[in-house]
Parts: sequence; structure tokens; C-alpha cells
Amino acid sequence: MVKEQPNEEQQGDMVVIWDWENTAMGMREKGYTEKDYDLSAGFYGVKQWWDSIGKVIRVFMLSPMHKIFGFDKVFQNQEFSIVLCPKITRVISAGVVEYEDTTDANIITLGEFCVNYIPSIRYLCLGSGDAHFVPLLEHVKSKGIKTAIIIGNEMSLSWQIDRFVDNHPITGKKMVHLFSPTKERTSNSA
Repeated sequence: MVKEQPNEEQQGDMVVIWDWENTAMGMREKGYTEKDYDLSAGFYGVKQWWDSIGKVIRVFMLSPMHKIFGFDKVFQNQEFSIVLCPKITRVISAGVVEYEDTTDANIITLGEFCVNYIPSIRYLCLGSGDAHFVPLLEHVKSKGIKTAIIIGNEMSLSWQIDRFVDNHPITGKKMVHLFSPTKERTSNSA
């Protein structure tokens, strides 16, 4: 089966900004077992999907260090740029400590930078369905850039983000990809 590719009018550069911790949490909630788990199958499926939309010029994988440990070589082999996002310790009171996650703030900053300074960008693919990113997607839309989303499970796409997702240039379906690292499935959306 030959996959239909976008024509030149539809083709455009895509930047992917992926919250790995968010996707990993979504996959854990799906209950994948080790015998079914195949990360390379998941990446194969997402790359097939990307290629059907546009030309990926950069993939940024953002995560706290402890969540990326063990995946770093895999991401480097995929030619993803790893962006470490530390958890900042805040002492609330004696014996009470909170950890502030910096991943969302880094995603927003990086996303704004990409849409403001990469003139060829036509698509921004966000690897998270969290409502925290509404302001970023409002900015993306104001620049005339289309939005695609990668999720770790069906429940991780908020309705606030879903309303910003554009339609696929070929299929006309919303550009939402369920990242599925299972051996029996190598491609799961178009």
C-alpha cells in the first residue's frame, strides 16, 4: 500500500515540540506490558504520520532528567534534540518541599521562539494535550500556523486543546496521533 503524500501546496515545514513525561504517563495509564512494548514501533508510526503531513525539520524532546533516563540514546538515534527541564525545589516549610516542573514553561518558550523565528514553519506539532498550552496555541494560530497533537492515550487530549487542532491536509481528519509503542501496531493514525 502506497501512502498518499501531500502535494507541494499542502507540504510545509513542521516543528515538533514533545513533552515526553506527558506521553510516558499516558502510555503507563494505558497499561502497556513489557512484552507488548516496542518504542521503535511507536516512533515508526509517528514518523509515518508526520511524513503524511509535512517535512519535519526539527524534533525537540522535553523532559525532566529522571524521566528521560534510559531513553536518551533512543532519542539521539532518532535525531531528536533533547531539552532537559529541571524540577525546581521549593521549601514550603520545615519538612515540606514542593517541586516545580519547568517543562511546560520551556515548551511555551520554545514554541513561541519557533513560530516567531522560523519563517518556513507551517505546522507545529505539540506532544501534549494539556490545557496549559492554550496561550501557546493561540499564538501559533495568530501566526497562521497549523497545529497537530501527539497524545499518550485517548483521555489526555483536553477539549481546550482539541479546538485548536487542524485537519490533515489529505484525510481531512483532525491531526491527532495516538503514540502507540506496541509490537502489533506500527501505524495508528493518519
